[in-house]
Parts: sequence; C-alpha cells; structure tokens
Amino acid sequence: MSAPRVLLFGHSLVKRIEVPSDSFSAETLKKCPPSLDLNEKQCMLTYEGVPGGNFKKLNESAIWKSMNNFDVVVAQIAGNEIDNFAMSEERITEVFHGTIDMIHRIRRRVAKVVLCKLFYRRMSLARSSRIRSLQQQVSYNNNVDRVNRRLAQVLDHSTGTYFWKTKGQVMNGLDMLGEDGTHFSEDGHYKYWRSLRGAVMHGLT
Repeated sequence: MSAPRVLLFGHSLVKRIEVPSDSFSAETLKKCPPSLDLNEKQCMLTYEGVPGGNFKKLNESAIWKSMNNFDVVVAQIAGNEIDNFAMSEERITEVFHGTIDMIHRIRRRVAKVVLCKLFYRRMSLARSSRIRSLQQQVSYNNNVDRVNRRLAQVLDHSTGTYFWKTKGQVMNGLDMLGEDGTHFSEDGHYKYWRSLRGAVMHGLT
C-alpha cells in the first residue's frame, strides 16, 4: 500500500517552510527540514506555496489540475485578504465565505482538509509590509480574530475538515514575527514548522 499523499497549500508562510530564509542559521535549517521529519513510509509531501497568495492567485494555481491525487491537504490561506483597517461585518463575512468556498473546492477532490488559523501581523517599514502604523496593526489583528472565530464556529462541527489552532502553542504572539512584520523570525519559523508538522500528523490520523 502506498503512503498517503499530503499537500501543503497556501501563501508565502507555506513557501518559506519549503524554502526557508537564507538568513537562518545552519542549526535552524537542520532542525526544520521541508520533509517535516516525516519519512516516505508516513506520507509523500508536496508544497504549493504562492507568495502573495490571495484567493484569486490560489484559485488559479496549476495544482488544482492534480488536486484529486492527494489524500490530505493542509491549507494556510486568507491572510492576504485581511484589511489593515476595521473591516465591516459584511467584509468579514466575505473573507469567511471565500475561505469556506476554497475549502469546499478542495473537499470535492480530497478526503481530508486541515485549515490552519490566520496569524497576526506587526507594523513594519519594510517595503513589502501593508502594516505601517500601530493603528493598522491593531485593526489587522482584530480582523484576524474575527475571521478565526467565525471559522472555528463552523469547522468545529464539520466532517472531513479540521480547524488547526496550533494545539496550545502561543502562535499569535507578535514576537514570532521577523523584521517585515509578516513572516516569521527564526524562532517563529521553528514554532510554525512544528505546528505544520502537527497539522499533517492530524490529517493522517
């Protein structure tokens, strides 16, 4: 019997697990391999991490042509849909439905989906950052909380889809973020790597 096939799907947080920052130490790179320390008897891993991956880019990904080849999908999506100002309830609902629609699209092809929660961002003057002030940071992170709550309420009672809340790790902490305020620092990268490994293991059970 062949090992189950697992897809890690989402935006640049996923891509950076497959291809970590070259600024990370050799020690971190060694303890955070893209294999997630899972061997080929446990599962076959595939990455599809799309930098700047909003719903439009992810829905247009070529991976959909082979999506039905996977047994489990671990998804990290919707973070690039969140605004840096207070979102209306209508806008929160729009992001929520966009997330659920993508999960349903995956579920029509794949038996099990593990959806990872959205993460906070921090203000930064980095060119790539959309969070330029403390007010924008607070607004973005409040929006993240609202979307996460909606997702948890629905998916906690779902069959075939699990909302991954990182199993007690303090994963919303701003101290996990690197200089650009969006991607993880070296320590945060390790914690996220462990969380993704746990999500894959959950999907395989």
